[in-house]
Amino acid sequence: ILFKYNIQHDCCQAGCIASGKWAVLQEHVESGITETYIEHKPLDIFLINAHSFHNAHLIQAILP
Repeated sequence: ILFKYNIQHDCCQAGCIASGKWAVLQEHVESGITETYIEHKPLDIFLINAHSFHNAHLIQAILP
């Protein structure tokens, strides 16, 4: 391990949408209410979280 970093899936470019649904539980019982969730689509492009770039030189050294 050379260093720690944080990357995120690029939902915008992949076209991920809130198309999944699951039942809301109340006290371990289905309530009849559903919520949507994001169904991620496969994409081999990621965003590097640049909030604190204390190791930017290390990241730059390994990127093509």
